[in-house]
Amino acid sequence: MTKFVRPALQGPIGIALLGAVPAIPGAFVLAGILQGSGTKGFLHDMVQPHYFAAPEPIALHIASGTLFCVLAPLQFSVRLRMRFRKLHRIAGRVAMIAGLLFALTAIWLMGLPPAKPELWLHYTAMNAGGIGVSVSLGLSFMAIRRGEVSSHQQWMRRAIAFGLLGASRILFDLILIPIVGYETPTSEGISVWLALALTLFVAERLSKSGRSGA
Repeated sequence: MTKFVRPALQGPIGIALLGAVPAIPGAFVLAGILQGSGTKGFLHDMVQPHYFAAPEPIALHIASGTLFCVLAPLQFSVRLRMRFRKLHRIAGRVAMIAGLLFALTAIWLMGLPPAKPELWLHYTAMNAGGIGVSVSLGLSFMAIRRGEVSSHQQWMRRAIAFGLLGASRILFDLILIPIVGYETPTSEGISVWLALALTLFVAERLSKSGRSGA
């Protein structure tokens, strides 16, 4: 890697690596699906029952989510954007499509509202993440079509913030589970909402500071 490209990746690459974190548990979920619904054990426990009926959406969700969360942050690297303009445009279009697929499959995978009240925190937070990604991407696309680059970048930051929900909530799980003693539906829901609030807060702070990457 050249001296020119390395500094360009120092900021965005960290976010891109964070975005790839959900692909790890996602791989276990896929492995559990491939094992089949009749099996038992750790991998089976990671799979929601309705995933077995239609494994294609979960596979699409994991693939598109990883692609979006890795490509989208790299769009904010000014040096990469200036040096590889054509690649920047292509990657931006791919990230946009991947993000929409990621958001729509996330909403589908959450299924119907849960019957147990203690599951509502998690359910509403995850749906807020999926809706947030799709709405932010739509507004980002409309802004760039109008030539409003600053507004486009602001909405892309928000889309990334919503998209990083799966990765950031893992960090809160690592904090809350030792305190609670074990993971409960309530603690899981709280960690998801805290993660969402943190990522959105960081996105807004970056927008106000005018930072767009290395």
